[in-house]
Amino acid sequence: MGNFFLKKNRVFTIAEFGSNHVGNINLAFDAILSAKKAQADSIKFQSINLKEIYTSIPKNMSSIKNKIEVDNNWYEKLFIYSRKTKIDLSFSVIYENILEILKKQNPKFYKVASPQVYGHPHLIDLLAKTKKPLLFSSGYCEIKHLDRAIQICKKNNHRNYAILHCTAEYPTQIKNLNLNFIKTLKKRYGCPIGFSDHTKGTHISKAAVALGADIIEKHVRLKNTPKSSPDYSVSILFDELKLMIKEINEIKKSLGKFKKKLSNFELKNRESLVVYPHYKSKLIKDTKIKIEHISHMRTGNKIKKKITLDMIINKITKKNVKKNQLIKTSDFK
Repeated sequence: MGNFFLKKNRVFTIAEFGSNHVGNINLAFDAILSAKKAQADSIKFQSINLKEIYTSIPKNMSSIKNKIEVDNNWYEKLFIYSRKTKIDLSFSVIYENILEILKKQNPKFYKVASPQVYGHPHLIDLLAKTKKPLLFSSGYCEIKHLDRAIQICKKNNHRNYAILHCTAEYPTQIKNLNLNFIKTLKKRYGCPIGFSDHTKGTHISKAAVALGADIIEKHVRLKNTPKSSPDYSVSILFDELKLMIKEINEIKKSLGKFKKKLSNFELKNRESLVVYPHYKSKLIKDTKIKIEHISHMRTGNKIKKKITLDMIINKITKKNVKKNQLIKTSDFK
């Protein structure tokens, strides 16, 4: 069985709606449909419940509580709608208790956000035991934390996983992106590697694909998403996502192999572009051929027997020849 996140000549794309629902399930429904129309492979939300995450909710989180939390009665409704819409729905598994609710909905894969990869190995163990494909984000992590996550998977005989390179900074400054780390991850882990894009625009996602990213996760919003949404500033519109998906898939397809291969067009047309030796001017019989007598020109046709300079220079013509006439060995004594 192949890796869930690998698609032939395609990038696995995740529309990260995050907290752009701002507590309104109807916006979440609209986002699922919009992601399908944008031809994303999946749409993702955050399974946030502050009472499950904090012993005492910080003031800065209390002020946005209603905008970022997902009520437990949302999950079944969203999964039913996503199945009807025919797009994969997934959640970042933020805390342990939500796992039982998510299991009942049988998602295609689970996302593990970087704070959990960094500091919650027991959650990774629980997720690995589900045997569902796992997508690890690397934002807050060092290599040792990613190594630990992969070892937990292997301990559970789980091989269907992928890693997203990202920087947990919203929006991410260009100088902090470190996209070349994508190549390091691919070499070290031998699994699909992607990029979770927290920048404005789509150009960095395209660069990530050019560097080998198999997966792109991009924050998206609706046209009527309030600017007060915590994820608004790093999100693109679904119309922009649709165009990005088209472009990154073209980039993916264009990468090809690590060897030179002529296209059918090149093979068909190259002979008509080859230059052959011709007489630069008319010459009389018994002329000794010198380099100044020769010009190299295209004939527009393929010549069966190719003539090289060493076959011509210092040869003696046995007949008169015309200007621009193709040189043949039969012209010489």
